[in-house]
Amino acid sequence: MPAICRRSFACLWVLVLALVLAGCYEDEAEVTINADGSGSFVQTILISEQMVVAMMSEDESMGVSSDAPFDVSREELEAKLGDAGKITAFETEDLDDGSMRIAVQGTFQEAAVMFGSEYALDSLQLGGEATEDGQAEVIWLAQDESSQNGPSLDQLYGMAKGLKIVRAVNLPSAPVADLGEVEGNRIEWAMDLYDREALEST
Repeated sequence: MPAICRRSFACLWVLVLALVLAGCYEDEAEVTINADGSGSFVQTILISEQMVVAMMSEDESMGVSSDAPFDVSREELEAKLGDAGKITAFETEDLDDGSMRIAVQGTFQEAAVMFGSEYALDSLQLGGEATEDGQAEVIWLAQDESSQNGPSLDQLYGMAKGLKIVRAVNLPSAPVADLGEVEGNRIEWAMDLYDREALEST
Protein backbone atom coordinates (compact mmCIF):
# COMPACT_ATOMS: atom_id res chain seq x y z
CA MET A 1 0.00 0.00 0.00
CA PRO A 2 1.34 3.50 -0.89
CA ALA A 3 2.85 5.49 1.97
CA ILE A 4 0.16 8.18 1.69
CA CYS A 5 -2.50 5.51 2.26
CA ARG A 6 -0.75 4.23 5.36
CA ARG A 7 -0.39 7.76 6.70
CA SER A 8 -4.04 8.48 5.94
CA PHE A 9 -5.15 5.36 7.78
CA ALA A 10 -2.97 6.26 10.76
CA CYS A 11 -4.56 9.71 10.83
CA LEU A 12 -8.02 8.13 10.87
CA TRP A 13 -7.22 6.05 13.94
CA VAL A 14 -5.61 9.03 15.65
CA LEU A 15 -8.90 10.85 15.12
CA VAL A 16 -10.89 7.88 16.37
CA LEU A 17 -8.77 7.25 19.45
CA ALA A 18 -8.04 10.84 20.44
CA LEU A 19 -11.39 12.47 19.74
CA VAL A 20 -14.29 10.07 20.09
CA LEU A 21 -13.43 9.75 23.76
CA ALA A 22 -14.75 13.28 24.12
CA GLY A 23 -18.07 12.88 22.31
CA CYS A 24 -19.86 11.83 19.15
CA TYR A 25 -18.39 12.00 15.67
CA GLU A 26 -20.24 11.16 12.45
CA ASP A 27 -18.69 11.19 8.99
CA GLU A 28 -20.77 10.08 6.01
CA ALA A 29 -19.73 10.32 2.37
CA GLU A 30 -21.26 9.16 -0.90
CA VAL A 31 -19.60 9.03 -4.31
CA THR A 32 -21.51 8.53 -7.57
CA ILE A 33 -19.62 7.39 -10.68
CA ASN A 34 -21.20 7.79 -14.12
CA ALA A 35 -20.66 5.49 -17.09
CA ASP A 36 -18.15 7.92 -18.65
CA GLY A 37 -16.03 7.99 -15.47
CA SER A 38 -17.20 11.40 -14.30
CA GLY A 39 -19.13 11.76 -11.09
CA SER A 40 -19.93 13.61 -7.90
CA PHE A 41 -19.39 13.32 -4.18
CA VAL A 42 -20.90 14.60 -0.96
CA GLN A 43 -19.44 14.40 2.54
CA THR A 44 -21.08 15.45 5.81
CA ILE A 45 -19.29 15.54 9.18
CA LEU A 46 -21.10 16.09 12.48
CA ILE A 47 -19.09 16.83 15.64
CA SER A 48 -20.82 16.92 19.02
CA GLU A 49 -20.62 19.90 21.38
CA GLN A 50 -18.70 17.78 23.89
CA MET A 51 -16.04 17.05 21.30
CA VAL A 52 -15.89 20.68 20.13
CA VAL A 53 -15.34 21.86 23.73
CA ALA A 54 -12.67 19.21 24.32
CA MET A 55 -10.82 20.24 21.16
CA MET A 56 -10.97 23.93 22.12
CA SER A 57 -9.64 23.07 25.59
CA GLU A 58 -6.76 21.18 23.99
CA ASP A 59 -5.98 24.20 21.79
CA GLU A 60 -5.96 26.45 24.85
CA SER A 61 -3.63 24.10 26.74
CA MET A 62 -1.22 24.36 23.81
CA GLY A 63 -1.44 28.16 23.83
CA VAL A 64 -3.50 28.32 20.64
CA SER A 65 -6.60 30.49 20.48
CA SER A 66 -9.21 29.08 18.15
CA ASP A 67 -12.94 29.56 17.72
CA ALA A 68 -12.97 26.77 15.14
CA PRO A 69 -11.29 23.72 16.69
CA PHE A 70 -12.09 21.50 13.73
CA ASP A 71 -10.36 23.93 11.40
CA VAL A 72 -10.99 22.90 7.81
CA SER A 73 -11.46 25.32 4.95
CA ARG A 74 -12.67 25.11 1.38
CA GLU A 75 -9.20 26.16 0.24
CA GLU A 76 -7.61 23.28 2.15
CA LEU A 77 -9.95 20.73 0.60
CA GLU A 78 -9.45 22.20 -2.87
CA ALA A 79 -5.70 21.83 -2.39
CA LYS A 80 -6.16 18.16 -1.43
CA LEU A 81 -8.41 17.58 -4.43
CA GLY A 82 -6.08 19.39 -6.82
CA ASP A 83 -6.86 18.86 -10.50
CA ALA A 84 -8.82 15.68 -9.70
CA GLY A 85 -12.10 17.53 -9.28
CA LYS A 86 -13.92 20.62 -8.10
CA ILE A 87 -15.51 21.58 -4.78
CA THR A 88 -18.94 22.94 -5.72
CA ALA A 89 -20.28 23.62 -2.23
CA PHE A 90 -18.73 23.97 1.22
CA GLU A 91 -20.57 24.85 4.41
CA THR A 92 -19.82 24.88 8.12
CA GLU A 93 -22.65 25.38 10.57
CA ASP A 94 -22.94 25.67 14.34
CA LEU A 95 -26.13 23.84 15.29
CA ASP A 96 -28.53 24.75 18.08
CA ASP A 97 -27.42 21.80 20.22
CA GLY A 98 -23.82 23.07 20.20
CA SER A 99 -22.56 20.58 17.64
CA MET A 100 -20.76 21.49 14.42
CA ARG A 101 -21.71 20.38 10.92
CA ILE A 102 -19.41 20.43 7.90
CA ALA A 103 -20.85 19.68 4.46
CA VAL A 104 -18.87 19.31 1.22
CA GLN A 105 -20.05 18.65 -2.34
CA GLY A 106 -18.02 18.29 -5.49
CA THR A 107 -17.63 16.82 -8.96
CA PHE A 108 -14.90 15.07 -10.93
CA GLN A 109 -14.27 14.12 -14.56
CA GLU A 110 -12.21 10.95 -14.17
CA ALA A 111 -12.83 8.46 -11.36
CA ALA A 112 -9.31 7.01 -11.56
CA VAL A 113 -7.79 10.47 -11.01
CA MET A 114 -10.28 11.26 -8.25
CA PHE A 115 -9.46 8.12 -6.27
CA GLY A 116 -5.77 8.89 -6.55
CA SER A 117 -6.17 12.36 -5.03
CA GLU A 118 -5.17 13.27 -1.51
CA TYR A 119 -8.79 14.20 -0.79
CA ALA A 120 -10.03 10.71 -1.65
CA LEU A 121 -7.21 8.91 0.15
CA ASP A 122 -7.07 11.14 3.22
CA SER A 123 -10.51 12.69 3.74
CA LEU A 124 -12.75 10.03 2.19
CA GLN A 125 -10.45 7.06 2.89
CA LEU A 126 -11.43 5.66 -0.52
CA GLY A 127 -9.00 4.36 -3.12
CA GLY A 128 -9.04 2.56 -6.44
CA GLU A 129 -7.24 -0.61 -7.49
CA ALA A 130 -7.02 -2.47 -10.78
CA THR A 131 -8.19 -6.09 -10.85
CA GLU A 132 -6.47 -8.92 -12.72
CA ASP A 133 -8.98 -8.73 -15.58
CA GLY A 134 -8.32 -5.04 -16.15
CA GLN A 135 -11.40 -3.79 -14.31
CA ALA A 136 -11.29 -1.26 -11.49
CA GLU A 137 -12.54 -1.65 -7.96
CA VAL A 138 -13.09 0.84 -5.16
CA ILE A 139 -11.88 0.02 -1.66
CA TRP A 140 -12.46 1.60 1.73
CA LEU A 141 -8.91 1.97 3.02
CA ALA A 142 -9.89 1.99 6.69
CA GLN A 143 -11.55 -1.42 6.44
CA ASP A 144 -8.79 -2.77 4.20
CA GLU A 145 -6.13 -2.09 6.86
CA SER A 146 -8.09 -2.20 10.12
CA SER A 147 -7.28 -5.79 11.06
CA GLN A 148 -3.55 -5.06 10.91
CA ASN A 149 -3.19 -1.51 12.14
CA GLY A 150 -6.24 -0.55 14.15
CA PRO A 151 -7.58 -1.32 17.61
CA SER A 152 -9.87 -4.29 18.14
CA LEU A 153 -13.65 -4.10 18.05
CA ASP A 154 -13.84 -4.46 21.84
CA GLN A 155 -11.29 -1.66 22.30
CA LEU A 156 -13.22 0.66 20.01
CA TYR A 157 -16.58 -0.12 21.54
CA GLY A 158 -15.21 0.27 25.05
CA MET A 159 -13.75 3.69 24.34
CA ALA A 160 -16.54 5.32 22.36
CA LYS A 161 -20.17 4.57 21.61
CA GLY A 162 -20.72 7.67 19.49
CA LEU A 163 -18.70 7.04 16.35
CA LYS A 164 -20.25 6.54 12.92
CA ILE A 165 -18.38 6.46 9.63
CA VAL A 166 -20.19 5.52 6.42
CA ARG A 167 -18.82 5.37 2.88
CA ALA A 168 -20.97 4.60 -0.15
CA VAL A 169 -20.13 4.39 -3.86
CA ASN A 170 -22.76 4.26 -6.59
CA LEU A 171 -21.35 2.58 -9.71
CA PRO A 172 -22.62 2.65 -13.30
CA SER A 173 -22.79 -1.18 -13.23
CA ALA A 174 -22.69 -4.00 -10.70
CA PRO A 175 -19.40 -4.18 -8.74
CA VAL A 176 -16.87 -6.81 -9.80
CA ALA A 177 -16.31 -7.97 -6.22
CA ASP A 178 -18.16 -7.96 -2.91
CA LEU A 179 -15.92 -5.41 -1.25
CA GLY A 180 -18.58 -4.10 1.14
CA GLU A 181 -22.34 -4.26 1.59
CA VAL A 182 -23.56 -4.53 -2.01
CA GLU A 183 -27.07 -3.68 -3.17
CA GLY A 184 -27.46 -3.43 -6.94
CA ASN A 185 -24.81 -1.02 -8.21
CA ARG A 186 -24.16 0.44 -4.76
CA ILE A 187 -21.38 -0.50 -2.34
CA GLU A 188 -21.51 0.67 1.26
CA TRP A 189 -19.10 0.35 4.17
CA ALA A 190 -20.00 1.35 7.72
CA MET A 191 -18.32 1.58 11.10
CA ASP A 192 -21.11 2.31 13.54
CA LEU A 193 -20.45 2.28 17.29
CA TYR A 194 -24.07 3.19 17.89
CA ASP A 195 -24.85 -0.33 16.73
CA ARG A 196 -22.47 -3.03 17.95
CA GLU A 197 -24.26 -5.81 16.04
CA ALA A 198 -23.88 -3.94 12.75
CA LEU A 199 -20.24 -3.18 13.52
CA GLU A 200 -19.48 -6.86 14.18
CA SER A 201 -20.92 -7.78 10.80
CA THR A 202 -18.64 -5.45 8.83
